[in-house]
Amino acid sequence: MRRLEGVFLGIGFVFLLSEVFGGMLRYYLASLGVAPLIYLPKALLAVGLAGAVLLSLVNKRVSLFFLLVLALAVEFSLVGYAFVGNSLQVTFGLWVILPFFYGILILPSILRVWSRLRPYLLLLWGSAVIGVIINAFHDWPWVGFAYSLGGVEVEGSRAWFTAGLGLFRIPGFSRASFEAASQILLLGLSLTFLMRMRWRVLLWLVSGVAIVLTTSKTPLGIWLFLSLMFVLGRLVPLRFLRLLPVFFALAGIGLPLSSVYVSYDPKADSAVERFLVASFADRLGWMWPMSLQMVVEHGSWLFGRGIGGIGSPQQYFEPLLYSPADNLAVYLFGLGGVVGLLLLAAYGLIASSFPLRTLQNRFFFLLTLAVLLEGWTVNVMES
Repeated sequence: MRRLEGVFLGIGFVFLLSEVFGGMLRYYLASLGVAPLIYLPKALLAVGLAGAVLLSLVNKRVSLFFLLVLALAVEFSLVGYAFVGNSLQVTFGLWVILPFFYGILILPSILRVWSRLRPYLLLLWGSAVIGVIINAFHDWPWVGFAYSLGGVEVEGSRAWFTAGLGLFRIPGFSRASFEAASQILLLGLSLTFLMRMRWRVLLWLVSGVAIVLTTSKTPLGIWLFLSLMFVLGRLVPLRFLRLLPVFFALAGIGLPLSSVYVSYDPKADSAVERFLVASFADRLGWMWPMSLQMVVEHGSWLFGRGIGGIGSPQQYFEPLLYSPADNLAVYLFGLGGVVGLLLLAAYGLIASSFPLRTLQNRFFFLLTLAVLLEGWTVNVMES
């Protein structure tokens, strides 16, 4: 059993490694004419997930929580087929969020080997940081690269610039600057709870510098917030800390919903102001209301559109309706309607009662806050 557990964790590590080096791998595999191999690590997730579920059924040790998630996935898939009417689109939707299900499945194994994860996370974090820092002085050949697969053009690594300041957004080895920034943020947060004290501050500061280089505002904002928590966290009353997950979850739901009823027009006159608020203004002004309207008009406010009905699957199967959501609540509303929003609210509520006695528990509490904050401007489920 321990050996199989190691296999499942190994598959997860290989997948994360392929994400950190996503842009580079796509470039070289496509150049060699074997672009489909980029999807092998994710295919291994599918095999590992199926194998783990079968093994659990045979041993009659299936997690009740995992069964609940599986039941919701089945329901959202049926809703997706009802509204989308394309089984391939629903299947692709499941493929996109496959790591979410795999993460739930292997979480108990991660907790058991928690103290031994440091070298693996350090390799992932170091690779992401080095890729960004070198990219600040050197142009990687894969940035801006696209390749064709099955007659569809796929973005290898995004080349783009910030609004207002025109700064190049550095992706490092990954597919996009915001992906590199999120990887550095979350891996850096994990390592601060696994490294020896004398290395924690240095590692966290290096993470901050690398995130600044990517010019990704949301990860930088979260890094600043977590830095404040590290410094002042012990001075904040526990009752106030426990309100944060609920507040972040409700704010993540309330912001896009308010855009349906309020006509926002944030002023951004200077280049710096455009850099700071332009993308958020776009979300408030048209992205979120358009996405919510799309779900209601082509699905249901009660049931959403199901899996495949929002996000990346639309890009290939419903380009005229495509919405990246750019918000976790909007994405969950697209997947499950009101149920999706209730799930997000429940996530924040459950996190608020999380025991904070151990170092590991405090890490997961901060990780939850980071995920909820990132959910304000990113759909999260596809990352």
